[in-house]
Amino acid sequence: MCINCNMRYPYGKKISDLEPGDEIILKEGYGYPKAKENTVHIIVAVDGLSALTADGTRLSCFDGIGITTTGKNFSDFVITKKAKEILEKIEKKNNNR
Repeated sequence: MCINCNMRYPYGKKISDLEPGDEIILKEGYGYPKAKENTVHIIVAVDGLSALTADGTRLSCFDGIGITTTGKNFSDFVITKKAKEILEKIEKKNNNR
């Protein structure tokens, strides 16, 4: 979940509208870690105004301005070890609630 933000932030909606498998172009300087150049990513998970890409890049509502959707959605894609570890931490945290 995105913190320090709310739905009034206009670019957060771009993140919340993403779905797993969506292909995006992340502009240089956006995401965490920050992209060093414009790069193509596949979304693996979305939680409110936050998202995770298949390579483990995290997106917050503030990154919505730095993404462009390509209109492509993939049902089969590779998820890196880093992204899997992040997803496992999130799942573990959610199970402990």
